[in-house]
Amino acid sequence: MTIKYRNRKASALRIAACSGPALRCAVYCRVSADDIRDTKNKSVEHQRSQALAYIEKKGWSVSDEFIFKDDGISGAEYVNRPGLAQLLACLPKRGKPPFDVLVMSEPSRLGRDITRNAAFVVSIIESGVRIFYYLTDEEEKADTPEQQIVLTLRGYASAVERLKAGQRTRTVLESRAKQGYVTGGRCFGFDNVPCYGVNGAGEQVRSHVDFRINEQEADTVRRIFQMYRDGWGMCTLAKTLNGDPKYRALNRKYFKGKTLPGPRTGTGSWAPSSIRAMLYNVRYAGQIPYGRLRRVYRGGTQKREVAGKCHGQSETPHLGQLKSPHPLTTEVERGRENRS
Repeated sequence: MTIKYRNRKASALRIAACSGPALRCAVYCRVSADDIRDTKNKSVEHQRSQALAYIEKKGWSVSDEFIFKDDGISGAEYVNRPGLAQLLACLPKRGKPPFDVLVMSEPSRLGRDITRNAAFVVSIIESGVRIFYYLTDEEEKADTPEQQIVLTLRGYASAVERLKAGQRTRTVLESRAKQGYVTGGRCFGFDNVPCYGVNGAGEQVRSHVDFRINEQEADTVRRIFQMYRDGWGMCTLAKTLNGDPKYRALNRKYFKGKTLPGPRTGTGSWAPSSIRAMLYNVRYAGQIPYGRLRRVYRGGTQKREVAGKCHGQSETPHLGQLKSPHPLTTEVERGRENRS
């Protein structure tokens, strides 16, 4: 009996030695607007559930505090990414990290920039954390020149895919702009109305977003144009709209003595800059400009730069009397020239 017990105990010890201690894990999930079309990375919750299943299969453990997520953030964005920032903040400069393994679906989840991705991977590994990808059951290593080349090539493939996705998105948006549909953002005076269609599988999906005039906001826009045509400046316009007591007479004349709600974003009050943007917005004349600004990434974060003239310009619902070449629009244009 003693011999059998000892043999059983020794066998259990050997099994424990072979399997090793349960590794502590962290999970990082990221998805951008373009990745939603990718079945591998269609949502952060999908990535999370797949990573947890992989960890359970390996016999490892994970705590909820070490599950980091970035939803709807581009792989080229490294500055304004809270999930990644929290992950990196957990890595100590000295001492043992709070987890042993970082689990992701694939290398592009960390980012889609060749140089920055490689730098972050090396930083994580050098802190004592191993990186595993659950889609291929591979461990990322950067010890030998060969492994470093593989790491660089993976970053290159991710960067190329990001550029291709951007080109596809621009092509689709330009086509929508030419058809008079919304290409992004909101415009005061209009509501964005989703339109739906049926795909090849017979499922109802959103095909595009169309403009619809918001009559209450459109009336405000017309009154702003009228007051500007009569010679009042943008600061006076803003103070009148905000209900400044000094401009009560103008408010009664142009806005029926009401303090009108401001634009949807910001503080909710009217500013001279927002008034100027409205006066120069060609959407109120029934046109959709597209392509003048382009999104670029500098220093690991998103910026906008002027790409040149508009690539596309099409007809869209206009706000009645602001339709060019209506006399009101013409007089506003003359007023701009006189002021400049």
